[in-house]
Amino acid sequence: RAQVFLVEQQITKKKIETEPNAMGFARIALLTVLVALHSSCCDADLATVSASAQQGPRGRMESLIASLSKTLLAVFTGSVLAVMALLMERGMTMAKPSKLPVDGRTADAEILSKPAVSAEKVQAATSPTKKIALRPPTLRRSPTSVSEASTAASSNSPKETPKSCSPLSALSKGLTEEQLVERQVKSILNKLTWEKFDTLYTQLLDHCQNENSGMRTTAIQVIASDLFKKATTQHNFIELYAEVCGKLESDLKAVDAEGNFRRLLLEQCQESFTKHLQPPEVNRELEYEEQYEELVKYKTKMIGNVRFIGNLLKKRMLAAKILFHCSDELMAIGSPEALETLCALLETVGPTFDKAGWAGQEKLQKFFEQIEMLSTASQQSSRVRCLLKDLLDKRAKSWKA
Repeated sequence: RAQVFLVEQQITKKKIETEPNAMGFARIALLTVLVALHSSCCDADLATVSASAQQGPRGRMESLIASLSKTLLAVFTGSVLAVMALLMERGMTMAKPSKLPVDGRTADAEILSKPAVSAEKVQAATSPTKKIALRPPTLRRSPTSVSEASTAASSNSPKETPKSCSPLSALSKGLTEEQLVERQVKSILNKLTWEKFDTLYTQLLDHCQNENSGMRTTAIQVIASDLFKKATTQHNFIELYAEVCGKLESDLKAVDAEGNFRRLLLEQCQESFTKHLQPPEVNRELEYEEQYEELVKYKTKMIGNVRFIGNLLKKRMLAAKILFHCSDELMAIGSPEALETLCALLETVGPTFDKAGWAGQEKLQKFFEQIEMLSTASQQSSRVRCLLKDLLDKRAKSWKA
């Protein structure tokens, strides 16, 4: 139905385009001549009637005959002019037969002789907002033999991709062994959850215990750097990533006698903390909402970074001096974002290190004294003061929720 509708539209458009403006001019000229002839005849009749009224009955008869003859002459002249106009129209219509068809049937035949309109064009003409592929029904011949039936079944079933043509092998072509290990380790870390921890951790450990020292070093480096990157945005998995580091550090002692994994963690800790310590340069030409969004992203990465460092400190994978180094840096900056990050760090390590028997308890106490002073300072925003007071309240309750 849509195809018939489209063909009818094309026929109508063809007919409209092929009608010349000269036809209308000929018709108007014919009408004008007939009106002028009729007016002249009427004027002549009036003059004849007025003259015959003075001559008597014989003059009236003669005037009637003259009037009838003039009327017949007018009808004959009009008919001749009408025939001439029709001949002119027909002649102009046949002047260019390639563009101006003789009648409607020729135009219809010309359009219908063209190839059938494709289903895609018909669908686009009927519903431009939604494209539906129209396909003619196909007739399936039932297999006549067992071999044909098996062939048809195999053609309809999904084809199995051979192992040599799998997507992983196709992507791994042209990569070195180290690059392939890096890609596999990142894929494992992307899938890591508490439910799949044992299975995926075993795969990570296999890469870290590889006999090839180059591939083993690559796997350890990727794990150390990637876990810090993920911790800056995925705060809910910080404890999971810290658990991976703790188990790897203990399981790699036999293979990693030099302590490369711990050293790499320390380097990543220093690099990540320094990187997120400085606030980003926000473009002041942006809208307020966009500037605020950039600030929130920076603060989220900064807080996630120190929380991951705190969890590594709790597992004794980093030296305690890193805690005081980070706290000193954040306290020296003193910005609202830095103080909020300091609260997140102390809240993470407080239950583990804020104890009387710890060697750094005295120095940690000084930090809390400074925090208490800042919590009452008028120059700090109300939000920062509330965060500092909440931290002090948790410490007063022995870090119990």
